[in-house]
Amino acid sequence: MEAALFTSVRIALTPFIPALIALAVAALSARWLVRLLPRWRMLDQPNERSSHTVPVARGGGIAVLLGLGVAFAAAWAAHLPLPPRWLPLMAATALVAGVGLWDDLSQQGAPPWLRLAVHLAAALWVVGPVGGIANLPLPGPLDLPLGALAVPLGVLWVAAVVNFVNFMDGIDGIAGVQIVALGLALAVAGGVARAGGWLGLALAAAALGFLFLNWHPAKLFLGDVGSGALGFFAAALPFVGELEPRRGVMLVGIALFLFLGDATVTLIWRVSRGERPWKPHRSHMYQRLVIAGCSHAQVSAAVGGGALALSILAAVAYRADQPWLWWCGFALGLTLLTTEAWWAFRAVR
Repeated sequence: MEAALFTSVRIALTPFIPALIALAVAALSARWLVRLLPRWRMLDQPNERSSHTVPVARGGGIAVLLGLGVAFAAAWAAHLPLPPRWLPLMAATALVAGVGLWDDLSQQGAPPWLRLAVHLAAALWVVGPVGGIANLPLPGPLDLPLGALAVPLGVLWVAAVVNFVNFMDGIDGIAGVQIVALGLALAVAGGVARAGGWLGLALAAAALGFLFLNWHPAKLFLGDVGSGALGFFAAALPFVGELEPRRGVMLVGIALFLFLGDATVTLIWRVSRGERPWKPHRSHMYQRLVIAGCSHAQVSAAVGGGALALSILAAVAYRADQPWLWWCGFALGLTLLTTEAWWAFRAVR
């Protein structure tokens, strides 16, 4: 009987092993990178558009990606299920990370057209073989068939999330708390014994390991290698066979609602003023709150709390798959985003 109990406990705890390993690898790698990256001149220098005042090492996303990579190896060794199309996911993520690393290493950075081309190609690599999003990723009755637009809209979704997460990684801790919340949503939606579940836990754990050195005052930034790759990884997960694509996109979309909403509103506002979208700026809602006097920790904690609430609701909606629950998720997202916008634009006019 003791042997049977031990076996049951071992089986129950096995899905948590990749997450614990991801946490340790990311935390240790982050400490190593803080010392190593300045030697490679991978420093984010403050300027008039920055939200920090001293040089900070950038490229810390390498620690998160290392944590995820080792977690995959641990899952394989522990005979946990892997996503059916895990190899294209990891390879395409590495491609996006590569062009991001180029940006972090170079003073000039990769040309915007090349970055976009890589993002689109990586998205097509993952989205194309599964046929994209068959129906509009909205709850019924608006889940209309997309037909020939299924693959193009799927590719556009992935490329947009890559860039929007990059745009939103502008103050200490904000991207890390968002990725932790998203990872927990994936874990609850998929169940920890399945590929999506342990992978969500590992993603959250790797981001948490990085957060130890990214919380205000940060000693390490994600850099483009991290923000781009993690944005791609999150957006592409619905297309690798573990999640149903339309529901998976809604799950990720609601979990990232504050990020995607802030980036979308700011992009529209800047384009309407004739500004170039790819140029550095401090116009995002979260940046306005910092300019108004809120600390990085306060803003990141508020965004993280909202993201966690949205992630929990999105995970419950995914499991139940009831239209009214999905609509509640979108309604909560709009409410939180509207509140943030009112607070931000009232603080800085």
